[in-house]
Amino acid sequence: MKKGGICITSITLFTARRLLVIKEMYNQAILCRIDGSDTSRMIACHHLDMAVELFLKTILTYLDPLVKIKFIQFPDLWKNTNQICQNKMTYILPYESDMITLHGSRNQVQHQGSVPSSSDLLQFEICVKKFLDEVLLAIFSKKLDDIFFADVIHNIQIKNFLKDAELLLIRNNFNQSVEKVSVAFELGKHYKMKEIKKRHGYAPSLSSHMSPLIPDFNNIGSSFGSFGGTREVEFLGRDLTEIKRGLNDLVRDMSEMRRTISNELELLRSINDILMLGLNYLDYNKFKKMSYNVFNIESHPDSWTSRDKSISNTKDDALFCLNFVFMALQLWRV
Repeated sequence: MKKGGICITSITLFTARRLLVIKEMYNQAILCRIDGSDTSRMIACHHLDMAVELFLKTILTYLDPLVKIKFIQFPDLWKNTNQICQNKMTYILPYESDMITLHGSRNQVQHQGSVPSSSDLLQFEICVKKFLDEVLLAIFSKKLDDIFFADVIHNIQIKNFLKDAELLLIRNNFNQSVEKVSVAFELGKHYKMKEIKKRHGYAPSLSSHMSPLIPDFNNIGSSFGSFGGTREVEFLGRDLTEIKRGLNDLVRDMSEMRRTISNELELLRSINDILMLGLNYLDYNKFKKMSYNVFNIESHPDSWTSRDKSISNTKDDALFCLNFVFMALQLWRV
């Protein structure tokens, strides 16, 4: 498809990655606005404005690959981009006043420390989404939903699960989206841990090293089961019965202690693994509360998932999970 002599379907890898970053910045702005803290709302405003500015510069370099972009004020950037759109595609950029208002709000955040309200940010989000979609469609023949994080993932198996998750999110199938992204995460984690093991000769795990040191006290109880049951010890009578009761109580308490220690070790193992994988533990905890458990990841990644059926994910939940997993996969370079 051509407009004004420009082939608008031949997007270079550089441009495609720019568009992906723009979508990621937009999504991160939504998540920051949802978080609701003063700092997060300030960051959300920055991200929205940055997405627009980067988009304008991407259009400039796409329509005129020889252009050199140096430091430029936003009004001049808008004017130059609009001019090249008119010259090469007879297209005028929409929502100019809204984008200028957003940039003004961003300047107040950066230079005056003002905190935009959640309602203002929501309106900015809506305007930016409309702006991105309309201009993307006019220049690149696609919308924001047509830009997939999965396209930059190298591992085919992970790419497919992440692509499915993105499509399901677009179709408002939030639980299924989270299920697919859970599998993508566990696959990425599995391959990264294999890489760590190969590089260091092992993959450290606190629970695997410590569990053999914690005896199973439930088995100890069986050795006391015959106390008071033979003629040789009948003369001990009530005293032996009391001893047996006391020992059984001790075994029960020690078994409970073993379970507690095992749970604590499992928590430490999880923290240990996540730190090795370079993730934020608080974000990981939030993700795990929303995601699915995945079993036998090596052989049946698409057949073994489960979680509490009472959990129901919202669109915000699915968006958080998608962004968390995509950032992890980028970090792991899978």
